[in-house]
Amino acid sequence: TTLDDLQAALADTRTRQDELEAQLAAGQNELAEVRAALQSSEERIGQLNAEIARDDYVISFVSAPGVATRQLAPAEATTSARGEMYMYPGNSSAVVLFSGLPPLAPGQVYQFWLADGSTQVAGATFVADSSGIGHIVVQAPREVNAFRQVMVTVEPEGGSSSPSENVVLAGSL
Repeated sequence: TTLDDLQAALADTRTRQDELEAQLAAGQNELAEVRAALQSSEERIGQLNAEIARDDYVISFVSAPGVATRQLAPAEATTSARGEMYMYPGNSSAVVLFSGLPPLAPGQVYQFWLADGSTQVAGATFVADSSGIGHIVVQAPREVNAFRQVMVTVEPEGGSSSPSENVVLAGSL
């Protein structure tokens, strides 16, 4: 009977070992899930910090002394789209705020353009939020005030090298 008792105790120990190994595996899976969630949270925090930094830049840019403002008017009187461009004379950066932009079809983006006579310089592409609001930071190849006109067009996703005929907003500098 001692041998039987030992064999029964060994079987119980193996069963307990199997249970502990299953618990360990479950704990390791939970740990992997927590690590993945933490990594995702850290990435999202990085994105939010970048958005905050961009928003801080935009706010400080548009509210700084000496900034010049130019209005972008809708190309069609039936739309409520508007834009305001904030720039400093002699500076190649500008900020443009948009409102009332109509929703785009899938695969389309808005694209900002600078124009000087017959030369049109492609700028940033963007998509407005669900309420039609958006903004961009313009990095022009030379002083923004060296250009005479700006416009916003609807382009295929990824933008275009020349503007489409679908002009949404336009303004003079």
